[in-house]
Amino acid sequence: DLVRSRGLGDVYKRQVTKVEAQAVLETFAQSKGRALKRRPIENNTYYDLGIIGGVPVFMVQSEMGIATPGGALLTIRQAIQDLRPQAVIMCGLAFGLRPDKQELGDILVAKQLKYYEPQKIDPVHGQISRGDRAASAERLLNRFRSGDNDWQGAQTHFGLILSGEKLVTVSGFRDSLLKAEPEAIGGEMEGAGLYAAARNAKVDWILVKAVCDWADGNKNDDAQPRAARNAAAFVLHVLQ
Repeated sequence: DLVRSRGLGDVYKRQVTKVEAQAVLETFAQSKGRALKRRPIENNTYYDLGIIGGVPVFMVQSEMGIATPGGALLTIRQAIQDLRPQAVIMCGLAFGLRPDKQELGDILVAKQLKYYEPQKIDPVHGQISRGDRAASAERLLNRFRSGDNDWQGAQTHFGLILSGEKLVTVSGFRDSLLKAEPEAIGGEMEGAGLYAAARNAKVDWILVKAVCDWADGNKNDDAQPRAARNAAAFVLHVLQ
């Protein structure tokens, strides 16, 4: 996640997998023409990505998941305490839900985020969603909309993104998510932690991830590095 901070840095960026983290570090290092510096604070290790768009930018990597030890919620909560950011941008990989309109590597930007895990199990109506649906920060969404106007990279899609703890690789479960939220454009595993931590701290947030598979069991590892680079490049473009 990229964090705009009033303290150590103005933007902080959280990454989960190695391929996601490496994509951000390589993309931002190349833009600065130098290696990036590590800065350990408490339990987190931050990467100083430099001054971009007039503000300091930092990255931190979490473990997979929302509420797991070292997961998104705890990592972002600690990063907000350490860096005192103005904003947090989560960047990485997602699964797509619109193969008729999307391609592997396309970039998804969350206008809204839906936490699909909380449910009521009703004997008549079945599973009824009880999770929050939250809107991204208007200021950040405006910046990404503006940046998209002169972006020359992968196709972008703005819309509802689903978030939950499950690593979805079964088309039946994916289809059930889409049936419950027919407007959704994709899904992932950490965004709800971003939302919860940022909301609690009253910090602006947005999620930007790129499609690496279709959550149907046909995982394409070759698409992961390209998707991760696309997401990182678009975030850098907007910050610049």
